[in-house]
Amino acid sequence: LAFPSACLSISATSQPTTTRMAFAGKWEVETQEGYDEFCRLLGIPEDIIEKGRDYKMITEVTQDGNTFS
Repeated sequence: LAFPSACLSISATSQPTTTRMAFAGKWEVETQEGYDEFCRLLGIPEDIIEKGRDYKMITEVTQDGNTFS
């Protein structure tokens, strides 16, 4: 059984907060290389791919001791 290969590359920028580890902070996606091809391989309809292309994804990572959320 062989599957088509796809690669989705996402890069993000960070604005670290004043916690112990630099990974904590808000992360915003800047680019999504291979997004369209990846979605097509998953069978996602073109209209949904179009909507997702302009989606602004921001993730916030917080740290409390050794606990990340």
